[in-house]
Amino acid sequence: MHCNIKEDEAARRIVLEYPEAVLSEMETQIQEAEAGFRKGQLDLLTFLELDGSVSDTFNRVLDAQADFAARVADLLTAAGESDVLEKLGSF
Repeated sequence: MHCNIKEDEAARRIVLEYPEAVLSEMETQIQEAEAGFRKGQLDLLTFLELDGSVSDTFNRVLDAQADFAARVADLLTAAGESDVLEKLGSF
C-alpha cells in the first residue's frame, strides 16, 4: 500500500486534465482525420502523426486513471472501507 499525499494529488490532477468530453472530442477528431485521409484530403504522414499523438494521449490518460484508481483503493482500504470496489465507482 502506498499513501503519498503529493503523489495522490498529482495523479488526481492528471485525471482531471482529461475529462471524458476531451477524450470524446479527440476520438471525433481522429475519425474526421481518417475520413479526410480516405478522401485524399489529408496525406498519410499527417494522419499517422495525428493518430500516434491521439494514441499516446489515450494511453497516458488510461495509465493515469488506473494509477489514480489504485491510489484511491489503497486509501479506502487503509480507512477500513468494506466495499472498496463499490466506493471506487463513485470517483
